[in-house]
Amino acid sequence: MVAGHFGFIHSSSAGGRFHPRRFNPALRGHGATSHYDHSTPGRSTPSPPNRTQAMANHRFLVHEHYPINFTDEDIECPEGQFVHLACPASIRKCAHCNNHEHHPGEIVIAFDGACSNNGKGEAIASYGVYLGRENPINKSVTLRGDRHTLQVAELAGCLNAMRMAVAVKMTSPLRDVLRTVTIKSHSSYVVDGLTEHLRGWKEKGWKTAKGSPVANIDHWKRLEQQIEFLEAGGVTVRFWLVPKEMNQQAEILAKLAQPE
Repeated sequence: MVAGHFGFIHSSSAGGRFHPRRFNPALRGHGATSHYDHSTPGRSTPSPPNRTQAMANHRFLVHEHYPINFTDEDIECPEGQFVHLACPASIRKCAHCNNHEHHPGEIVIAFDGACSNNGKGEAIASYGVYLGRENPINKSVTLRGDRHTLQVAELAGCLNAMRMAVAVKMTSPLRDVLRTVTIKSHSSYVVDGLTEHLRGWKEKGWKTAKGSPVANIDHWKRLEQQIEFLEAGGVTVRFWLVPKEMNQQAEILAKLAQPE
């Protein structure tokens, strides 16, 4: 047994306490409700996400989930040490916290990679992972080993973002309600790779469309394993490609681990 990141005790084995649990309404956060109890007379309620499609490609597309009056900034609802997703059926923001109604079981985790002297022998790669303001498991890490490229840094950042999702599921106050993790980044290399190319690479024996071996194959395989592990525990994983200006917290953390 080891101490969890949030002061809880959990098993160090993969099988530990990581399994689906029933939703506990008593643990709902400010304004939190389910997807299906927002019916308002005279106002259409967006349909819930197509689970089959989401499981197939893991891509989070804002226009498929939210009405056109939601901006990208409206979708993220910081509360405490986490960032949650707004409910698509929320009508207005709270006057006190300036957030839409949101779901404590749906969180956003951002990552970014950085690499000084990328492509050169003296390159130093690092990554940042951001879960929320002053969250104790936010990460700012310099990579070890001899593979220091921007692509490796971004893959490592994504992998550790999903590991932090496992930590949240196993040891945090959200462990009983967590059902969706949206991994956010402005890395098209990682997000497109996971949501558009991974299946094709596997079908071709981990070869690209041109027949060459997939670069950083070990990282892609670990990422796939982390997705499968989280979803086996009842947590849906999605990947959200955002503009760089929407990923500043993770970018700052990645750069903090760079040499001065």
